[in-house]
Amino acid sequence: MRQVPAVLMGFATLLTVAFAAPPIEVSAPPPPITVPVVTKYITSEVQTLAQDASITLIGHLCEQSKGLGVQVTVLLNNNPDWDTSFGVLWYYVVDDPKKNSTAALCSNYPAGVPGANCTVKAWPSVSDIYIKGHAGQSEAVSFTIDVEVRPAARRAPVRKLDFPPSANELTVYLSEIVTLATSQSLAYHQKAQLTFTFCPTPQTGTRYEVQAVVTAIDGRSSYALYICDKLPCVVDGPNVIAHNGRQLPSNTVTTASGTWKTLYALVVCWGGVWNPTQHEYIGKFVFNAHMI
Repeated sequence: MRQVPAVLMGFATLLTVAFAAPPIEVSAPPPPITVPVVTKYITSEVQTLAQDASITLIGHLCEQSKGLGVQVTVLLNNNPDWDTSFGVLWYYVVDDPKKNSTAALCSNYPAGVPGANCTVKAWPSVSDIYIKGHAGQSEAVSFTIDVEVRPAARRAPVRKLDFPPSANELTVYLSEIVTLATSQSLAYHQKAQLTFTFCPTPQTGTRYEVQAVVTAIDGRSSYALYICDKLPCVVDGPNVIAHNGRQLPSNTVTTASGTWKTLYALVVCWGGVWNPTQHEYIGKFVFNAHMI
């Protein structure tokens, strides 16, 4: 009879071993998807030139555009058809302020007729972009400029057409913005990482804030947004320099004042539209960032 407790204890031990829960394996969360951005340089105000006036517009490329395509587009506010009778802007692009049209990388008059666009297939250096323009023989030529840096472009032939120096030449620094080429899809609770670079201009000074905005376009999703100055960029990580902790259809975060250069945005999707094929909720968003 004394052996019964021992037998029962042994049996209980076997049951404990046999029916013990298997160990829980904790796997790391999937890494965020990488979303490419498009960098643009724009005029923040409408520019207006007197007849025969000259202007130089400068875009600071942050020494990172060598080999990339550069597309320049000018919008004539009062002359969208580029009729020279109503005033146009003749311009060319160089990578050194001392260069003239004989060293132009592209111009908007390759066949002698001015137009909106000028394309550099591959930016040749780490230097900034200088757009040198000259108004025609009409008063009050008003325009805005959009410069887009992208992986590939087609270069048009360049026609040299020098203009006489103007006594009232202006210098304008373009404003840099970062955006997406198209809307981005993101599954519920999935993360996306975006990398972009800013650099100061004489207008911004050496210290500036960076404001980023993520906006849903499907009407069913919201997003949390985090900005980091180093990798890894993770929620609750030490590299987060701006966030607000909210999940919003349009979410804006702003960094403190600093000399920021390369930054990382982490976008986290909440909600979305049910996709029966993928068996998950899918959101769509757009993004932009700029210095303030």
